[in-house]
Amino acid sequence: VLEIGPGLGQITEALCKSGAQVVAVEIDFRFKDILTELQRSYANLSVVYGSVLDVDWPQADKVVASPPFSVLEPLITKIADEKNIQSAHLVIGRRHYERCSATTEMMTKMALITRAFFSVTLVSELEKNAFYPRSREKAVIMALRRKNKRDGGFGMRMLASRIIRTPNLPAISFVQNLIAESIDLRRHDYRTIPTTRSIGMPKSLGRKKLVELDNQDISSIIKLIESLRCMRRNM
Repeated sequence: VLEIGPGLGQITEALCKSGAQVVAVEIDFRFKDILTELQRSYANLSVVYGSVLDVDWPQADKVVASPPFSVLEPLITKIADEKNIQSAHLVIGRRHYERCSATTEMMTKMALITRAFFSVTLVSELEKNAFYPRSREKAVIMALRRKNKRDGGFGMRMLASRIIRTPNLPAISFVQNLIAESIDLRRHDYRTIPTTRSIGMPKSLGRKKLVELDNQDISSIIKLIESLRCMRRNM
């Protein structure tokens, strides 16, 4: 288990007692004395100090974290890109959970990456006074479980993967590649093969790099992907 932000170590100790091999990554050196004591008590605990976005990740298959919102999107992106990780349990604000589980109509980059690679489950709601100091908003425990490739959705996984690995790819090139990969061009009359123009992709959207896509752009491309899926079924 990779635990991100162990802090005072309450969850860390519970994970260690379960028998799991635990690697805890902590950015705040104020907790070093407490975590050092835990390491003396549990041989199955290793502690790494630094930002979880910068340190090398262990060969973990599970993640437990209570991340600040400022790192939530890059953290979920990192979890998605680490293929060994099969599940993650995150304590996050209720509104951030809603963003992660947004529908196509309200698709954000974080929702795209989350839903392309993971099934999202609300495990539990947490009251404000469950935290010390008291939280300013309601929080939830969100579970992410990695999907099989075939369950990721036509095109959605590809878009999420390209945003992660080739962020500077123009959107028009992404859609052209998607057409080429989803349709056997050799077996169809070239006059019936869809193009970015025939599926209604705006030129202004096509010129944008994937990293530049806003929430509306992502929703538009998801709709284009769905229209391509319908065309493929009818060809």
